[in-house]
Amino acid sequence: MHFYFATVKLNLMKNTIKDEQHKVTKAMESVTSKLPSDLFLWTALGAFAASAVLHATNQKKIGSFIGQWVVPLLLFGVYKKVVKQEGHDILEKKIQPLKNKVAEKVSHAKAHHSHN
Repeated sequence: MHFYFATVKLNLMKNTIKDEQHKVTKAMESVTSKLPSDLFLWTALGAFAASAVLHATNQKKIGSFIGQWVVPLLLFGVYKKVVKQEGHDILEKKIQPLKNKVAEKVSHAKAHHSHN
């Protein structure tokens, strides 16, 4: 039974960390929501084109540096799209009822354990 409560305590600590992460995510969303949806796509394509031009003009180091921006920019665009459609906390919304059931069972077990 002691292991069970230690696991529950660890999960509560993880939830606290997740709450802090949600604050950061919400702050990022408040900034990125003001940007046009296709900004990341066009910026990535611009970086790709600039990289190609720089490579063609023998400026390979700076061309490679700018070329490395393409993938992160596309990933930011995908993230923005997913958040726009689903919300950053879609998984949390779906599992919240399960968390509530677990919390009820834990409190019931604690009450039962304290009576013994």
